[in-house]
Amino acid sequence: MYKLLSRNFILSIGVLLFASCATPPNKVEPPLPEEQTFSIKVGIDKLADKLLKQLENNGVNNANLVYNTFIDANSGQTLEMSLDIKKLFLEKTEDFKGFKVLSFAPENLNKADYIIDGFIRLEQRNMGKDYRVYAAIINLKDKKSIANDKIWLNKQGLNTKPTQSSKDSPMYSIDLKTLIDAITSSVGQEIADEYFNFLSVDAGISEADKLSSLGKFAEALKICSRIEQSPDGKRGVTYRCLYANYFKSGNFSRSRKTVCYMGTSSH
Repeated sequence: MYKLLSRNFILSIGVLLFASCATPPNKVEPPLPEEQTFSIKVGIDKLADKLLKQLENNGVNNANLVYNTFIDANSGQTLEMSLDIKKLFLEKTEDFKGFKVLSFAPENLNKADYIIDGFIRLEQRNMGKDYRVYAAIINLKDKKSIANDKIWLNKQGLNTKPTQSSKDSPMYSIDLKTLIDAITSSVGQEIADEYFNFLSVDAGISEADKLSSLGKFAEALKICSRIEQSPDGKRGVTYRCLYANYFKSGNFSRSRKTVCYMGTSSH
């Protein structure tokens, strides 16, 4: 029995020694931290800073830019938070003294070197959904993306209601796939011509919407009519502009006629 115990003792020692010499199992690394979600103020400040610094890193320190208000990529509408994003983005741009932001108007597209554009999208994240803002700076001369980034925003505190202008005329201002493809293109990639073809139209519509919001319907109609006569102007967004301003000015017969075009034109 003594021999049996001794043998068992020796075997136990052997097992322990073997275990101590064996290769330790791979250490389980903790999961990578998820991208942080920010308040709109902090998030847009970071997003604007990243984009403008990318522009500087490309050797651009003095430039004229235009800013196109970011729309909701799920609905095609301009949200109230779109205007909040614009305000915060432009405030950050003031920290970069060499950059001047011009209003989004047809005449300024020819003066500007770059356009700041983007979109907002509600996306699945973990067990719920959050808003993600995508933004890019695109060279208007060589038609290439020069900077882009994206950031998550916390849903709390965001005003996701459509603006009054979008409520009055809920039609897309640009083909959403064209916009998304342009904004998410890799830096250095050439942007499709379709994106640029409609920028002047969208800039004109933006100008008309500003006048309409001030009650200057006749002036807004002049812009909409001029756009409708342009080669790229026969689009749903143009007839929407005409319809809304005819209706607001009390010209109901003309607004009814415009409805016929709204259903047959392109976005």
